[in-house]
Amino acid sequence: MKIWMKYIIGIIIGILLTVIFPFKSDTSLTLLNFCSDLFIHFGRYIVLPLLFFTATSAWFTLRDEKRLLRTFLWTAGVIVAASLLLTIFGLISALMVHLPKIPMSIENSTEISSLNLQDFILKLFPYSGFAAILEDAYLLPAFVFAGFAGFAAAAEKNDSKAAVSLINSLAEICWTILKFFTEVFSIGMIALMCRWVLNFIPLWNSGIFKSLIKMLTVDLLILTFVIFPLTLKITCPEARILKVLYSCIAPFFTAFITGDSNISYAVNMRHGRESLGIKNELARFSFPMFSILSRGGSALITTICFIQINRFYSGSYGIPFADVLWIGASAFLLSFVLAQLPTGGAFFAITILCAMKGSGFSAGYLLLKETAPVVCCYAAGIDAITAMFGNYIIAYKNKMLHTVEIKKFI
Repeated sequence: MKIWMKYIIGIIIGILLTVIFPFKSDTSLTLLNFCSDLFIHFGRYIVLPLLFFTATSAWFTLRDEKRLLRTFLWTAGVIVAASLLLTIFGLISALMVHLPKIPMSIENSTEISSLNLQDFILKLFPYSGFAAILEDAYLLPAFVFAGFAGFAAAAEKNDSKAAVSLINSLAEICWTILKFFTEVFSIGMIALMCRWVLNFIPLWNSGIFKSLIKMLTVDLLILTFVIFPLTLKITCPEARILKVLYSCIAPFFTAFITGDSNISYAVNMRHGRESLGIKNELARFSFPMFSILSRGGSALITTICFIQINRFYSGSYGIPFADVLWIGASAFLLSFVLAQLPTGGAFFAITILCAMKGSGFSAGYLLLKETAPVVCCYAAGIDAITAMFGNYIIAYKNKMLHTVEIKKFI
């Protein structure tokens, strides 16, 4: 059975279970949260070893074949372009659609989030290189360390033959473990979907945020079935759009239900390699970069939500053009420093924007605090689809694709 079928079956069971057994007692909620957290840990379990060994192998191969700079520039360029596209799309949709103002008062803020760029940079180079592969959720230090290891191995090929052979073997072992984890994760979808529905139902029933949820859903559909396919057709005329969309099913649902970019990275890379036919050395290099740095979905959510907050404070739907530019630029730039947050990055960016705006805005994020678990899932889902389309474009342009029949998709 295809992975996406298993995941959808798990999702359907989760929805039915929530309807039949609404988890109203403290004991049932505690058990559900435990099961959900257990499978989140399970999903992340292999991510760091997989990233380190596969990325080291990719850095070595690309450096050895003199394709590293070209691959890096293509990956970075597509990530920046996708994030910019999503930010602009978020601004346009938020300005065109006048959502109802939020009829609620601001509660007292107890803690304001802050952005520490110094800490973000220093963590890239911890006191020990081994500490880079011991991080819980921050994948960028491990990717940087893998880069140093792969680059050094390519520079000293004769002396590093044994090490490269070992790294390649460990990468394949991690890949085999990943296959097992992605298959079993369908069971976890039951508990994760139950928790997602329990977060969604009160939000929907309140009526306050229905318009926002509808708008995000429409934006998601337009991006998935119109903007991304058109972009793919323009950049890659011979691409099979339906194949790319088909390969997005399991990664999207993984990201949308968990809201976790680290877990979706593993599922994305497996589908990119085994379904889309993206060659190993590219998939191992570009998919981690997308997971770490491509948070255009968070930028889109941030722009839409902050414009909603701005309208609450200003009392009007009109926003000065200078403020629109500031919101867009800030959300775009903030999306590149969310690597430490595999979950909740979009809402963190909203709190930072509120703090930066000042003038009474510092507690504005509390207006949308209830929506955080759901809107961050939209951001993660958009990022997962972006990664699939983006990596396909990079592979197509660099001739690093091999044909996979659709019946052989995983």
